[in-house]
Amino acid sequence: MRMLDREPLVLTRSAGRRQRSVSAVARFDESLLQQLEREREVYVRVTRRDGRIGELPIWIVTVDGEAYVRSYLADRGAWYRRALAAGRMTLVVRGKAMPMVVEPIEDERLNESISQAFIAKYGDRGPARTMVNEPVTATTLRVSPAERPVAAEGGHKEG
Repeated sequence: MRMLDREPLVLTRSAGRRQRSVSAVARFDESLLQQLEREREVYVRVTRRDGRIGELPIWIVTVDGEAYVRSYLADRGAWYRRALAAGRMTLVVRGKAMPMVVEPIEDERLNESISQAFIAKYGDRGPARTMVNEPVTATTLRVSPAERPVAAEGGHKEG
C-alpha cells in the first residue's frame, strides 16, 4: 500500500488552537483509496490501560479523494478523543498499520456529503443511522497519511 504526493505537515495557530492545512498532508494513492472505498471496516490501533495493544473496528468513507471516519460513541469514544488531541492515529487496513494525521471537519456542507457517503456505503438503518446524526456527525475526522511514522500504538490508550 503506497502513498503518494507527500508534503510537509504544516501546523498553524488560530485562537490558541492547532489547525492543519488540508493541502499540507500526504494524500492516499489511488489504489489505497479504492481499497478504503471497498472495506466495510478498518481498525484503529489503541493501547489499552493494561498496556496491551488492541484494534477497534471503525467505518470509513471517501469523498472527493479524501478519507473520513466518525466515532460511533460520539465524543465519548476514547479512540476519538485521543486521536483528536494528538492529531494522529494508526489505521490498520487488511493487517497493515498505517500512521495517519487527523483533522476535524467543521464545514457543514462537507459533513453532509460525508453523511451521504456513509448512507451509500452502509445503508440508513440501525448503526448506520446513528453515524449520520448528531452528536456523531460532530466527530468527523479527515484521515490522511502521516509524513513520519507514529508510535506503533498511535499513542492512544483505550479502556
